Amino acid sequence: RPGGQVVETGLAGELGVSRGPLREAIRQLIDEGLLVTIPYTGTYVTGISVRDVKDIYSFRTALETFAFEQVWDRRDAGFHREMERRHARLTATIDARDEQASILAELELHSLVYEAAGNEILLRTWDGLRGRLQLYWATPHRAHGMRGPRRDGHDSYTGAAAGADLDAMRAEIRDHM
Repeated sequence: RPGGQVVETGLAGELGVSRGPLREAIRQLIDEGLLVTIPYTGTYVTGISVRDVKDIYSFRTALETFAFEQVWDRRDAGFHREMERRHARLTATIDARDEQASILAELELHSLVYEAAGNEILLRTWDGLRGRLQLYWATPHRAHGMRGPRRDGHDSYTGAAAGADLDAMRAEIRDHM
């Protein structure tokens, strides 16, 4: 839970792994902003504030718009098929009421444009945001008993991504976020 302390020895025993790989995983989670280390105190799960959520969504809106601008003229049949495949997977996980899988499937759907853009800095930036988004999406769901993404929540997004109007895609991203 946000604010909870991560105790390496206890976690290694709970997960049945040695401390070396666990330390590596903890370092990666620190790099992704999901854990924070406070010197002489310990390592903790990052907390979530309303400001954090607003900041990440405004940044994400700009980032995803930029990603679509980069890939727009290079979208091909393969891009469209993969978008539909990922959208179908998201819908299937929602129908199965698998909240954790639906959050991951939603992240995978949005990842496509970053992967297709061919911009390594853009992709690394998105990868750094993914973990925080997963945490942000999961936290209110657990706290308020909310379900995962709406079943029709990405229909217009995937429709705009398959369309011919970049301005319509930009508007969809703003509305979607």
